Amino acid sequence: MKTRLATRIAILLLMVGVGTACSDTQPVAVEYYQPAYRTTPPEPVYNRLMWSHLPKPIAPKTAEVAPALLPEVEFDMPDAKLGEAIEALAQTMGYRWHYPNKVAGRQIKIRMEGTVEDVLKEIGRQGNVYAQFDHEHRLIVVMDSDMVPRLPGS
Repeated sequence: MKTRLATRIAILLLMVGVGTACSDTQPVAVEYYQPAYRTTPPEPVYNRLMWSHLPKPIAPKTAEVAPALLPEVEFDMPDAKLGEAIEALAQTMGYRWHYPNKVAGRQIKIRMEGTVEDVLKEIGRQGNVYAQFDHEHRLIVVMDSDMVPRLPGS
Protein backbone atom coordinates (compact mmCIF):
# COMPACT_ATOMS: atom_id res chain seq x y z
CA MET A 1 0.00 0.00 0.00
CA LYS A 2 2.84 2.29 0.68
CA THR A 3 4.19 1.64 -2.75
CA ARG A 4 0.86 2.30 -4.26
CA LEU A 5 0.58 5.53 -2.35
CA ALA A 6 4.10 6.47 -3.32
CA THR A 7 3.30 5.78 -6.97
CA ARG A 8 0.19 7.88 -6.82
CA ILE A 9 2.06 10.76 -5.20
CA ALA A 10 4.80 10.48 -7.78
CA ILE A 11 2.24 10.54 -10.62
CA LEU A 12 0.47 13.48 -8.98
CA LEU A 13 3.72 15.43 -8.63
CA LEU A 14 4.62 14.61 -12.18
CA MET A 15 1.24 15.91 -13.41
CA VAL A 16 1.55 19.08 -11.36
CA GLY A 17 5.07 19.62 -12.66
CA VAL A 18 4.01 19.14 -16.26
CA GLY A 19 1.00 21.43 -15.78
CA THR A 20 3.04 24.28 -14.34
CA ALA A 21 5.73 23.85 -16.95
CA CYS A 22 3.16 24.27 -19.76
CA SER A 23 1.47 27.28 -18.17
CA ASP A 24 4.70 29.30 -18.04
CA THR A 25 5.12 29.46 -21.83
CA GLN A 26 4.75 32.87 -23.52
CA PRO A 27 2.08 33.38 -26.20
CA VAL A 28 3.48 33.30 -29.74
CA ALA A 29 3.19 36.62 -31.60
CA VAL A 30 2.02 36.19 -35.20
CA GLU A 31 3.25 38.91 -37.59
CA TYR A 32 1.42 39.70 -40.81
CA TYR A 33 3.10 41.47 -43.71
CA GLN A 34 1.47 43.41 -46.53
CA PRO A 35 1.74 41.85 -49.98
CA ALA A 36 4.25 43.44 -52.38
CA TYR A 37 2.66 46.00 -54.71
CA ARG A 38 5.72 47.39 -56.48
CA THR A 39 6.57 45.87 -59.86
CA THR A 40 10.00 47.45 -60.20
CA PRO A 41 12.74 47.94 -57.65
CA PRO A 42 13.10 51.41 -56.11
CA GLU A 43 15.28 53.97 -57.88
CA PRO A 44 18.83 54.07 -56.55
CA VAL A 45 19.76 57.03 -54.39
CA TYR A 46 23.12 58.36 -55.45
CA ASN A 47 23.34 61.51 -53.42
CA ARG A 48 20.97 63.00 -50.92
CA LEU A 49 22.47 66.51 -51.20
CA MET A 50 20.88 68.95 -53.63
CA TRP A 51 21.91 72.33 -54.96
CA SER A 52 19.68 75.22 -54.04
CA HIS A 53 19.75 78.89 -54.91
CA LEU A 54 19.44 81.60 -52.33
CA PRO A 55 15.99 83.17 -52.21
CA LYS A 56 15.56 86.39 -54.15
CA PRO A 57 12.61 88.21 -55.67
CA ILE A 58 11.49 87.11 -59.11
CA ALA A 59 12.27 89.74 -61.74
CA PRO A 60 9.15 91.15 -63.41
CA LYS A 61 8.63 90.20 -67.03
CA THR A 62 8.67 93.24 -69.25
CA ALA A 63 8.29 93.56 -72.97
CA GLU A 64 11.11 96.11 -73.18
CA VAL A 65 13.76 93.51 -72.40
CA ALA A 66 12.47 90.73 -74.64
CA PRO A 67 13.45 90.90 -78.31
CA ALA A 68 10.71 91.03 -80.91
CA LEU A 69 10.67 87.73 -82.76
CA LEU A 70 9.37 88.41 -86.23
CA PRO A 71 8.92 85.51 -88.63
CA GLU A 72 10.66 85.41 -91.99
CA VAL A 73 8.23 85.24 -94.89
CA GLU A 74 8.58 84.85 -98.62
CA PHE A 75 6.25 87.33 -100.26
CA ASP A 76 5.58 86.97 -103.98
CA MET A 77 2.90 89.17 -105.56
CA PRO A 78 4.18 90.27 -108.99
CA ASP A 79 0.98 92.01 -110.09
CA ALA A 80 -1.21 93.04 -107.16
CA LYS A 81 -3.08 95.97 -105.71
CA LEU A 82 -2.01 97.59 -102.46
CA GLY A 83 -5.15 96.42 -100.64
CA GLU A 84 -4.58 92.80 -101.66
CA ALA A 85 -0.96 92.90 -100.50
CA ILE A 86 -1.90 94.42 -97.11
CA GLU A 87 -4.64 91.84 -96.60
CA ALA A 88 -2.32 88.96 -97.56
CA LEU A 89 0.38 90.16 -95.15
CA ALA A 90 -2.14 90.67 -92.35
CA GLN A 91 -3.63 87.22 -92.85
CA THR A 92 -0.14 85.71 -92.78
CA MET A 93 0.34 87.19 -89.30
CA GLY A 94 -3.23 86.58 -88.13
CA TYR A 95 -3.80 90.34 -87.86
CA ARG A 96 -6.63 92.60 -88.96
CA TRP A 97 -6.06 95.50 -91.37
CA HIS A 98 -7.29 99.00 -92.00
CA TYR A 99 -6.55 101.12 -95.09
CA PRO A 100 -8.35 103.95 -96.91
CA ASN A 101 -10.31 103.00 -100.02
CA LYS A 102 -8.56 105.56 -102.22
CA VAL A 103 -5.15 103.84 -101.82
CA ALA A 104 -6.45 100.26 -102.14
CA GLY A 105 -6.26 100.20 -105.94
CA ARG A 106 -2.60 101.28 -106.32
CA GLN A 107 -0.51 98.75 -108.24
CA ILE A 108 2.57 97.21 -106.61
CA LYS A 109 5.02 94.51 -107.63
CA ILE A 110 6.68 92.79 -104.74
CA ARG A 111 8.83 89.69 -104.63
CA MET A 112 11.02 89.45 -101.55
CA GLU A 113 12.01 87.37 -98.58
CA GLY A 114 12.45 88.90 -95.12
CA THR A 115 10.71 89.80 -91.92
CA VAL A 116 7.14 91.02 -92.01
CA GLU A 117 8.40 94.47 -90.99
CA ASP A 118 10.63 94.59 -94.09
CA VAL A 119 7.80 93.43 -96.35
CA LEU A 120 5.45 96.07 -94.93
CA LYS A 121 8.05 98.81 -95.49
CA GLU A 122 8.46 97.73 -99.10
CA ILE A 123 4.69 97.68 -99.65
CA GLY A 124 4.48 101.17 -98.14
CA ARG A 125 7.35 102.45 -100.29
CA GLN A 126 5.88 101.10 -103.54
CA GLY A 127 2.33 102.24 -102.73
CA ASN A 128 3.48 105.68 -101.45
CA VAL A 129 1.70 105.11 -98.12
CA TYR A 130 2.64 105.07 -94.45
CA ALA A 131 2.09 101.55 -93.06
CA GLN A 132 2.83 100.19 -89.62
CA PHE A 133 2.05 97.28 -87.33
CA ASP A 134 0.06 97.74 -84.15
CA HIS A 135 1.19 94.59 -82.33
CA GLU A 136 -0.82 95.42 -79.21
CA HIS A 137 -4.13 95.37 -81.11
CA ARG A 138 -2.92 92.91 -83.80
CA LEU A 139 -3.65 95.35 -86.61
CA ILE A 140 -1.94 96.74 -89.73
CA VAL A 141 -2.71 100.43 -90.18
CA VAL A 142 -2.15 102.14 -93.54
CA MET A 143 -2.40 105.90 -94.16
CA ASP A 144 -1.90 107.86 -97.35
CA SER A 145 1.44 109.67 -97.26
CA ASP A 146 -0.44 112.97 -97.72
CA MET A 147 -2.32 112.36 -94.47
CA VAL A 148 0.77 111.75 -92.29
CA PRO A 149 1.30 114.72 -89.96
CA ARG A 150 4.53 116.62 -90.60
CA LEU A 151 6.31 119.41 -88.81
CA PRO A 152 6.28 122.75 -90.64
CA GLY A 153 9.37 123.28 -92.77
CA SER A 154 10.18 119.60 -93.23
